[in-house]
Amino acid sequence: MLKARIITALILIPLVIWPTIFLNKFWFGVILLPVILASTWEWNQLFNYRYQIFSIVLTIVGFIFYMCFIVTEPFIYETQTLNYGLSKNIFDGDSFYWLFGVMKQSIAGVFFIFWFFIVPLIISNYQKKSHSQSLILEAPLMNFLILTFGYFVLWGMGIILLLLQNEMYSLLLLFFIIWSADIAAYFSGKKYGKHALASKVSPAKTWEGVFGGVVAGIFTAFLALHIFREFLEVDTLFVIELSKISSIQIILLSSVTVIFSIIGDLFISVVKRYAGKKDTGTLLPGHGGVLDRIDSLISGSFGYIMCLIFISNFAWN
Repeated sequence: MLKARIITALILIPLVIWPTIFLNKFWFGVILLPVILASTWEWNQLFNYRYQIFSIVLTIVGFIFYMCFIVTEPFIYETQTLNYGLSKNIFDGDSFYWLFGVMKQSIAGVFFIFWFFIVPLIISNYQKKSHSQSLILEAPLMNFLILTFGYFVLWGMGIILLLLQNEMYSLLLLFFIIWSADIAAYFSGKKYGKHALASKVSPAKTWEGVFGGVVAGIFTAFLALHIFREFLEVDTLFVIELSKISSIQIILLSSVTVIFSIIGDLFISVVKRYAGKKDTGTLLPGHGGVLDRIDSLISGSFGYIMCLIFISNFAWN
């Protein structure tokens, strides 16, 4: 299993790095699209194809919204839109930018509710439940809401990656932090793990693994940013001047990203257990499905970009 995971990872890493560096935002978005569609398909499978028509509608709406980001230049990247998602043009009476700003705020609001409130509640409920208790996910209304939120966050992840890819080093740093944390958490947990993180959700995950992942993420962030600055002469990281970013901010950025990535991993594990499945699919040997491979990225990308926006708007040294 480990050998298959390593081989698959060695194949996937160049397939991720190459379009990030060499493709423009349009073609990057086109290549990313099958990944999102495969993820939505696996997400629907986990819920045993409940609400099939509604799921199709959500997929179509997400696809249209996503394509708007790809084909419409102003949708992709405007420095001014980083201030809580609202462009300065809102004050100039430009309804197009105003609508874009409102949509971005709506997406951020949905993500915030999902990752800060709903997901921790679901993980905690599963961890604490006994055999006589029912899962929150088993409630029909919650089942429907989680299915819906899942589509929002999957398409939203795609939009976040599109925004970050405009400054490819911002996206590369995200990948490096999550990959290094994932590897370190696995090996440090395997060697030193004694205290379970969430035994009923994911028995193999430990607090020692979390610590190892956070440390690796911080180290990777410092190393990558040093290389970006000194050897590649990169000036900015998602509108943040690298010369002004402090060590505390780097630690905050990498730690938040890693913690969010772990939350995403645990959440997908809960849904898989609820569905009675070991993996979300079989597309990737040694890894399972696409969702199994990107579960950390889905939540980690949100924590990462929110932290970048926080640092850029509330600069402190």
